[in-house]
Amino acid sequence: MTPAADITTPWRTLREGASYAKTGQRIVRQAVLSGALRSVRVGGRREVRVKVEWLDRWLEGLGSEARK
Repeated sequence: MTPAADITTPWRTLREGASYAKTGQRIVRQAVLSGALRSVRVGGRREVRVKVEWLDRWLEGLGSEARK
């Protein structure tokens, strides 16, 4: 049987999402709280997950804001 750590998933914790986006956790958390970055809550109150595709869409949106 394959250990759970070996399973590839598009879901990331806020810490993993910040690492993926190469930014700080605070910036990712603020984007989630403001609604700029889509997220889901799992289990307890602080369990938040984001998908890689949502992170990419958020980052691409930041790039278009800079061009304005």
